[in-house]
Amino acid sequence: MRFFGISNAAATVATLALLGFTGVANAETELTKLLPQGVRDAGVLKVGGPTAISPYMYVDESGKLGGVIHDLMNAVGEKLGVPVEFSNINYSALIPALQAERVDVGIGTFTDTLQRQEQIDFVDYIKTNMVLMGRPETEERIKAVADLCGFTAASPSGTTSEIVMKAQVDKCKEEGKPGMNVLIVPSPAEAQLQVQTGRADVFIQAYGVGIGIQASGQGLEILGEPFRPEYHGAGISKGNKELADALIAGFKAVMEDGSYAEILAKYDISVLALDEPVFNGTSTKPLAE
Repeated sequence: MRFFGISNAAATVATLALLGFTGVANAETELTKLLPQGVRDAGVLKVGGPTAISPYMYVDESGKLGGVIHDLMNAVGEKLGVPVEFSNINYSALIPALQAERVDVGIGTFTDTLQRQEQIDFVDYIKTNMVLMGRPETEERIKAVADLCGFTAASPSGTTSEIVMKAQVDKCKEEGKPGMNVLIVPSPAEAQLQVQTGRADVFIQAYGVGIGIQASGQGLEILGEPFRPEYHGAGISKGNKELADALIAGFKAVMEDGSYAEILAKYDISVLALDEPVFNGTSTKPLAE
């Protein structure tokens, strides 16, 4: 399996640029009727998220979109009888895009959190943990978030990484330890770049992304042990029960026919599989630490 870190192709893709629309309508299925009328009328399921988070979504060297999410959502779209249109949107812009109905689904390493559930709903389809990542020489000094006092961390705006990092800044102050600095950047790829160039010591990644980066020879390693079990979900506008029910049915269908397991195995993240999709799992079915 080939992993891509910071992709020049991905960096050049404009926000909201059309990346993965198949251009061929899927045949209607028995699940198509579950979709909201607006999606059926449009004849396409609009999905937005960052495209530089291998192995979840990435643009390869030939300019083609790939990854776990790309493959899963296309499989779900086939079950629902609609093609999927992918747009490149940073995390900080995903909730506004959903609320403005520019996209139907927000996705990526898009963590289902209680704070986000106040604004949108989630259909969770995979689990994860967070990992700290840094240069090899950092490993002896940093093995956990609690070790970050006196260091600089980089985080994409609007992510759970930002929440964790800012909470640790407060803890460092409360405990009278050296101050911690957090560089807020637009995307996960830019957070990674801050560490690779020495402007920051660490960044947080999802476990599945982290193992790919570590294996890719980019001079970055996972520091310490994975922490904070979480759900990654497909975000949808708050109260959109029709779309939630349709996505749950679509994910169930790909889980039952084996394609879900095949896709996760293809990208070496079978360990992150769920047995079934979960609606707003962080509040309805919390994962144990």
